[in-house]
Amino acid sequence: MELLIFSDSHGRGSRMLEALSRQVKRPDAIIFLGDGLRDLSYCEFGDIPVLAVCGNCDTFTFFGKGNAEDEIVMTLGGKKIMMTHGDRYAVKNGLARLVAAADQKGADIVLFGHTHARFEKYLPEGETEYGISLKKPMYLFNPGSVGGYDGSFGCVCIEDSGKVVLSHGEI
Repeated sequence: MELLIFSDSHGRGSRMLEALSRQVKRPDAIIFLGDGLRDLSYCEFGDIPVLAVCGNCDTFTFFGKGNAEDEIVMTLGGKKIMMTHGDRYAVKNGLARLVAAADQKGADIVLFGHTHARFEKYLPEGETEYGISLKKPMYLFNPGSVGGYDGSFGCVCIEDSGKVVLSHGEI
């Protein structure tokens, strides 16, 4: 399963279309992690499903004012994925709250934005770096800001074997 991940477009929705046009393989889904939901209404992704959460700057949303969720937890490609903007977990001040919540929800992969900084990290089972002992391994992933200076985005590939491959790209 190929997932194309965006966050923090802040009025630069055309960059999402540019990133999509550069993909060698058509993504199975597009995930938007907030702060620019309005930009989605100007993008034509064809029949690719779009999953989106709202961010702290989203007052009008692609899904109707107030109808976008702050967080989505769902299974894709056999992995439980938690999607959030990150502001509600104060990710600019550290990831402990986010990791604790994701562990409680049984997430395998945690996708978040808000910081505008690309980030990826694998946490093994029992990890205590963030002050908790994880019940199972977890991947943390932030695509950065598609609307930022470097126009970054992310890709998550979940292989049939269950292996997770994370990568970043620039516009």
